[in-house]
Amino acid sequence: MVNLYKLSRIGMMVVGLAAIGGDGLARGALAQAPTPGPQVASMWDFFRREAEDRRAGGNGGPRVPGHCAITVADHQLVWNRNPAFVWTGLPTIALRQPAQAPFWEETVAAPAPDGVHRVSYLEKPLAPGSYELVFSSPLLAEGMAIPFEVIDDATHGQIAAELTTLEASLAAENADLETRALARASFFAEKKLAADALQALFAVAEPSPAMEQRQAEAVETFCAPEQPEPVAQPAATNRGLPTESAPTPKTWERSHILGKLS
Repeated sequence: MVNLYKLSRIGMMVVGLAAIGGDGLARGALAQAPTPGPQVASMWDFFRREAEDRRAGGNGGPRVPGHCAITVADHQLVWNRNPAFVWTGLPTIALRQPAQAPFWEETVAAPAPDGVHRVSYLEKPLAPGSYELVFSSPLLAEGMAIPFEVIDDATHGQIAAELTTLEASLAAENADLETRALARASFFAEKKLAADALQALFAVAEPSPAMEQRQAEAVETFCAPEQPEPVAQPAATNRGLPTESAPTPKTWERSHILGKLS
């Protein structure tokens, strides 16, 4: 169960870390300006904006009904070199470098009760560079590829140092597993690393009802079906009679003001 008091104090620690480092960390020195502290509410704001950006960008590749990549999406930057993948839909997942054969593949034997697949990559840590996450099924043999980038060594190391400081604070607070997960998620959200923030949120294997609700909300945020565009209605006709268009707001406002002055 999340301790909100501890989470608030830990949030203040993340603020201090954000003041030391952030996006675009310079090699050998931390020159990032202080940024606002991430609270749980602002983390969700970040998730909602990220979900909107993904939908606006098409999320890469063809649309497959019922399929949704949650933790790693199109052209994202990823810090975790042994990432955890969370998604719905196609059962087989694979990793490859661009234009290469997959070097890792796993198929989900049976869907989870909530329909969300969770698989962690536990092989040799990914080196910095470009990769593709490929989803497939017997009915979609060619697969659907999602390109992403593993963060460079220098930035990875500096973020790891900050995360170590945060973890020490969590340990000093005797924070429980779910409080730690939310603190880590907020930490990565502050750095605009959506893939890692979502991995932290789903890292709790046996969540409490409150954490289950948060995970379900994340699935809903990123996997909500797109609303169809409204169908344009034909313009109404009045059988040849002259029409008078309604004044635009600015035209009405100008005539209204002139009427008062006359």
